[in-house]
Amino acid sequence: MAAQSAALDGKAAASITIARKRAVFHALLEYAVELEKLSANPLHKIKWKPLKTTEIVDPRVVANPR
Repeated sequence: MAAQSAALDGKAAASITIARKRAVFHALLEYAVELEKLSANPLHKIKWKPLKTTEIVDPRVVANPR
């Protein structure tokens, strides 16, 4: 799972990026179960909580701050 939590430059990825990558990986494993390539989805055994996010918007990049 370490690869999912890193950006291409090696820095930590945003929590929404990690959640999206995990969702795609989960769907891939479910598809492998459907095709009977895996007996069960091993991702279900991993305990994971999404990171807490603080979404602060920089007012300099917003078209209308209101």
